[in-house]
Amino acid sequence: MRTVTPKSTKTYQYTYDYYGDGREKSIRAFGDASGNATFTYNANDKLVMMNQGRGDGQDRDEISRYAYDNDDHIVAKWHDNGKDGARDRIDYVYAQGNPVAETGTAIQGGAYTAIDTRNYALFENYGKDFPGGTTSRYTVKGGETLQGLANTLWAIRNGLTMLGLLVMLTAE
Repeated sequence: MRTVTPKSTKTYQYTYDYYGDGREKSIRAFGDASGNATFTYNANDKLVMMNQGRGDGQDRDEISRYAYDNDDHIVAKWHDNGKDGARDRIDYVYAQGNPVAETGTAIQGGAYTAIDTRNYALFENYGKDFPGGTTSRYTVKGGETLQGLANTLWAIRNGLTMLGLLVMLTAE
């Protein structure tokens, strides 16, 4: 790989090593800069540590560690950037096997929690752009309930048939 800037041209070569099953074992870089990264896996072939080595301006190796639950979901990540005294820590939260939130402490920015935002926005919040510029009307028929109506409209909006909705509800 060659990087060209107005003041210089730099060339890097990378060597990738893999385990027999295709998992990445290490990356070595040569050329105008050098370094290496190594990857460690648990018995379930899940990445538990990534060591990116010590780069320019770092006091120690940059290392990320991961912890998993029994369903192989990442439940925690610790990151040492190799130069600051503080470390990143992220805890991931799941509900019924689905990621719903993360909370942690970032080296840059401090403590935070992300629920119903970014990767965890499972529902689109009502606003000027949602549900859109079109309006629709529905006349309630005798015997209908608000819950039944909401389920029907949700299923139609999300492309499910009533049979699909019933199968989904019975599967849970």
